[in-house]
Amino acid sequence: MNNNTIIDSLSREDLLSLSDLLVRTLMSRNESLSDIADWELFVELDSDVINYCDNLNNYQQLRFLQEIINTLVKEEDQVHAIGNQLKLPILG
Repeated sequence: MNNNTIIDSLSREDLLSLSDLLVRTLMSRNESLSDIADWELFVELDSDVINYCDNLNNYQQLRFLQEIINTLVKEEDQVHAIGNQLKLPILG
C-alpha cells in the first residue's frame, strides 16, 4: 500500500475525511493517529488506510496530506473545465 493506491481507491468524501484525520493528528501532541481515528468521524475509513497512516512520521503525513489536497484540487479543476466547456457556444 502506498499514497497513490490509497488516493485512487478512496472516494472524494473519504479523501476529505482522511485529510481531516491527518490534520487533527498533526495538530495533536497527546493522541496518536489511531486514537483519533477511533472517533465517530472516522469510522468509515478502512483500517488498512488508518494503519498505513499511523506508521508515517509527521513529515510523511504532511506530504501525504499535500498529495490528497492536490488530487482534490485537480479533480475540481477538471469539473470546472468541463462546466466551462459546456457554456461555450457551438459554432457551426
